[in-house]
Amino acid sequence: MLSSKLVTVIYYHDHSLELCHQLGEFDVSEHGRVVLPESFKQGKSIIAVCEGKVEILNKIGDRITPEAYLTDKLASEPQLLF
Repeated sequence: MLSSKLVTVIYYHDHSLELCHQLGEFDVSEHGRVVLPESFKQGKSIIAVCEGKVEILNKIGDRITPEAYLTDKLASEPQLLF
């Protein structure tokens, strides 16, 4: 019988440069490795499988998205009051 483990998977979608992550419960093989189903891996490039819930504080690409750029730009520019 296979056991399961709670892991955080860090990955890229094949169509995006945004680093993503997902928490999930996945089967563990008889050799102790986490087995990600093909349906989960479809369209993704897996970067890492981490044990447990991982809190990602910062990741590559956070500052190059349009929302982050606009927020940073507006916060750094002086505001005119009329």
